[in-house]
Amino acid sequence: MKINRNTINDYIEGRPINEWSNQWIFHSIVDNQYLTEEVSGDKKDIIQSAADLIERELLNFQPYNKDIWDIIFPDWKNLIADSTVYLVVGCPNPYDAMSRISPDGEDVTIFDINRMLKYADSVEKLLPIIKNLLTHEYSHICLHTDYPIPEEKTSFILKLQYICFDEGFAHLLSFKENVKALDWMDKDMIEKKEKAYRMLIDAVKSNGSEHTELLEKAESGAFWNKFGAISGLFAIADLLSQSKYDYNEIVNVYKDGPKKLLSNIFSTFD
Repeated sequence: MKINRNTINDYIEGRPINEWSNQWIFHSIVDNQYLTEEVSGDKKDIIQSAADLIERELLNFQPYNKDIWDIIFPDWKNLIADSTVYLVVGCPNPYDAMSRISPDGEDVTIFDINRMLKYADSVEKLLPIIKNLLTHEYSHICLHTDYPIPEEKTSFILKLQYICFDEGFAHLLSFKENVKALDWMDKDMIEKKEKAYRMLIDAVKSNGSEHTELLEKAESGAFWNKFGAISGLFAIADLLSQSKYDYNEIVNVYKDGPKKLLSNIFSTFD
């Protein structure tokens, strides 16, 4: 695993944000925008300590729901070993962890240390948060090997299907340490699922002028409002729980790919 801390090093050395390394990251957070956020110089020590902790965790990574990981991503250790992780600061809210394509064409993971520190009042309390985020982002790395990110010219519906599949698996695997112990039929869960499905149906029926904004909302923003990600999460969770956690079922869901997941919604509006 390659870990790039150049942006953090530039911050600690006191360079202005527009001179930090890896400026491509701030251009890739949202398409066709340059997004940054100033970071107080008073936070240098805690950001340094947090970056050290995250680097150690990266090098000894074990995901949540490892039993499921081992089945759908059998080569995950090798995939992660070949990956690059950027530890940075300067990304605006809510962009704490991202998968992006680097200028070299590599699928990389980006963690903003300053953003992650918003979730805990000490470096030590970051550990479960770090494991959650690592599980999520490494899910993308592994999945993208089998299902590459759609090209820009891809249709809106195919992009939306891909978000539901890609983010659905990443959200499921990182949702809790053991997703098999959750009650997916809890009243609150059902209400959240139904809300996400309604938003997804509305998106599928939307017109072209709304598509760019809808794709962004489908996978970013407040957790339960990411309707594409949450629809995918519940669709996979339902299939898995209904099968009584038969691992063959999740293997089949994964092998079927983005076009089969939530087909009852997408096929209605072909």
